[in-house]
Amino acid sequence: MAVTVHEQRDLDGAYLHSPRDLIRPELGSDRAVRDHLLKLFLQDATARHRAPRSDTYTADQVRAWLGVLAAYLNTNAATGRTVAGRALSGTDLTLHELWPVAGSHRPRIAHLALVAGVFLGGAVLGIWGLGIELSGGAVLTMAVALSALGLTYVFAWPVPSRLDLGRLRTPQGRRTAAFWLASTLMPSVGLPFLGGRVAEGTLSVVDPRVLVRVSLTSGLVVGLRAGLVFVLGATEFAAGSAPITVGIVVGIMLAPAAGSVGSAGMRYLSLLLCTRRGPRALPWRLGRFLQWATHAGLLRGAGIAHQFRHRELQDWLADPANRP
Repeated sequence: MAVTVHEQRDLDGAYLHSPRDLIRPELGSDRAVRDHLLKLFLQDATARHRAPRSDTYTADQVRAWLGVLAAYLNTNAATGRTVAGRALSGTDLTLHELWPVAGSHRPRIAHLALVAGVFLGGAVLGIWGLGIELSGGAVLTMAVALSALGLTYVFAWPVPSRLDLGRLRTPQGRRTAAFWLASTLMPSVGLPFLGGRVAEGTLSVVDPRVLVRVSLTSGLVVGLRAGLVFVLGATEFAAGSAPITVGIVVGIMLAPAAGSVGSAGMRYLSLLLCTRRGPRALPWRLGRFLQWATHAGLLRGAGIAHQFRHRELQDWLADPANRP
């Protein structure tokens, strides 16, 4: 770290820092020398690596955001914290599993509110667009669906889900797709979809953001499918050619689709909503920031997770006295 810091030069080729600074009287202890080097190391890493696209990061922002994550990891390691019976990592920063940074309940409540809002908004829009009058059956349908959405809160650790379009290359995959399409037109067939749950680490992932993206994409596709089922069923009901049970079945189908598929991505969005300001503030494009910090040498990739490259850096950032 000392070599990295003292090799930095300005545009004219002059060294930015002198090793003589390490023997100044105010740096009379190992801790003082360590803190001095870590501060310069972070400042130089920020200056050397421009942020992607239009984002720009200052040294103070980097220290503040990484400090929040470092304090979270150190607290987990020191206290052995658990959420829903699962021990929180003291080293790994995995995007879809970082939601406890904002607390054990707030992100889950935000997740439930997001899903319920999307469902209610779509249902109200469909009822209004089709001119369906609210009845006891319609209210019951929505009540059952909202109750099913409660699973969004209960499942504390949603696993990323995806639609594997690559399976269309095989005969079995094409048969599954045909069944999937048929089930869209005939709600009673069920709610299968291509692909399924993505177990942690099972994918060869270069960019950890991929898991969040495929989860959100899966939720969008399945949500559009469920919406189509809702429109078809509601149209039949409005025409008087289908019993009220059609509406109830459609509502029950909508809830699991919105509440389970894409949950990992939705939980990540909930984390971002809950960390907009305050002592736990994080950047809106958190995944992009972690990728930048990895390229800058502050973090390192570890499969689908990020880790601090130096444990000393993690410990230093975790101390509130070293944050802006």
